[in-house]
Amino acid sequence: MDLSTRGIDLMIHIPDAAIGAVAAALIAGIVSLLGLIISKEQKTSDFRQAWIDALRSDLTAFLTQVNAIHDATKVKYADHAEKVETLRPLYIPLNNSTFNILLRVNPSERNSRALLDAMEAFNSLTADETKLTTENIRAVERQFLGASQTLLKTEWRRVKSGERTFRVAKWLAVIVIASSVAAAILIAYRTIWPEANSSPDSVLSRSKLPSSQRAAPPEKDKLAQ
Repeated sequence: MDLSTRGIDLMIHIPDAAIGAVAAALIAGIVSLLGLIISKEQKTSDFRQAWIDALRSDLTAFLTQVNAIHDATKVKYADHAEKVETLRPLYIPLNNSTFNILLRVNPSERNSRALLDAMEAFNSLTADETKLTTENIRAVERQFLGASQTLLKTEWRRVKSGERTFRVAKWLAVIVIASSVAAAILIAYRTIWPEANSSPDSVLSRSKLPSSQRAAPPEKDKLAQ
């Protein structure tokens, strides 16, 4: 192979190497960015899981205190002062869990609104002892439990599937990796088998060249002749 042919080969292979280097740097940057996004969204999911656990604890405390107040109102007391002194410690954790729930949920969401409606029904029962009967409590309790389970289930599904940005970034990462593998295979194919990239027209045109313009035979063949 003479110098001119070698120069042509170098001109053919240099663009592939340059494209490969640029593509590798670009892909590395995209993967790093997607990694940061996925890490951030995963942290958000962790916070949401902690929020679910705290909300579940507050819901349990709220329901427990309502039943405790109901049981305490059925006890016979010597006077009203004794009754107040007995019930007062029960209302403090009830108010605490109530405000915690109010601060954790979004009243504009349908599932949260159903839960808040059940809490308001409980509050109306505890405000009037004549309504604080076992039948009324059990009815509102079913409403409260149903709304709580729906809300917790919805939030758990969100944690399980990930945030929307996390899902988009995950699929983008898959697409980028698949495209990178395909590009690497294509570049390797073109590098290892460059003759496979020659078009039939170019092969035919080379075969029609005059003998004077074709590549000279190797020196060994000349000696043999």
